[in-house]
Amino acid sequence: MISVPMLGWSVVSAARIEVPTHYLGLFRWPNLAVISDMSRSDKRLYGSVLAQLHKSLAYIMLLLAFSHAGAALYHHFAKRDNVLTRMLPPFVL
Repeated sequence: MISVPMLGWSVVSAARIEVPTHYLGLFRWPNLAVISDMSRSDKRLYGSVLAQLHKSLAYIMLLLAFSHAGAALYHHFAKRDNVLTRMLPPFVL
């Protein structure tokens, strides 16, 4: 959950053109100086590797989230135990 946004920040920092990143429209988020100060060829190399890693980890995180939700629904509807009800906040019940 931490690595995907950090890798996204790295990918934006390795972009060929300097596009400002704004945090919720409140302030400008700076690029990583280590990456943005690299040469153009190094940015291209690292940027493509970081982008692929960012994409792969994001898909893995989505898969884990859907698997977790599916397992909770399986316990609730198939096994009919109280695993899902223990996870829900009290005002939902």
